[in-house]
Amino acid sequence: MGPSTWRNNRAAPKAQSIEPVSVDLALSSVYQFINVEAPLESFPPLFERFSPMPSGNRPLSPHLQVYRPQLTSILSILHRITGVVIWAGAVMMTYWIASATYGPEAFARAQWFLGSWFGRLVLLGLTGATFYHLANGIRHLAWDIGWGYEMDKLNISGWAVLIFTGVMTVLTFLAGYWVAGAI
Repeated sequence: MGPSTWRNNRAAPKAQSIEPVSVDLALSSVYQFINVEAPLESFPPLFERFSPMPSGNRPLSPHLQVYRPQLTSILSILHRITGVVIWAGAVMMTYWIASATYGPEAFARAQWFLGSWFGRLVLLGLTGATFYHLANGIRHLAWDIGWGYEMDKLNISGWAVLIFTGVMTVLTFLAGYWVAGAI
């Protein structure tokens, strides 16, 4: 049975009178514009009409003032922040590599910046962010397969992520200074 046959065989809906009080959410705004004799004040705002409780008695959503931050919530926020830091570090590394194509003067400027105390501090933060994001990403993969949702495993894996981040960041910088002959 094609669409045109279906249209021809169905019964036409019966016309109904629509009262402003019985109009549902979809038709009330249409009725306001069609029936010009109905005063606008006869249609209460949507939040008053469909609210289960008066607006003055609604509970406020608890926020940082109410809950004490837990290890898992802090690590979740840090995971998002380190993702942004890694993106910014990728832009910085792209600048460093691209400066080599613009000649020795541009590369010397990039090397000067990354070799300064501020540049080294930025590289330390970028290295820590990368190791943290890696370790916490592996933790999330473990959660994806259903492992580690118990409270003790959540805390152990959280502290393991932090310890791994600290140890690997320090070892990476020590190895870099050792290769450069600074140690």
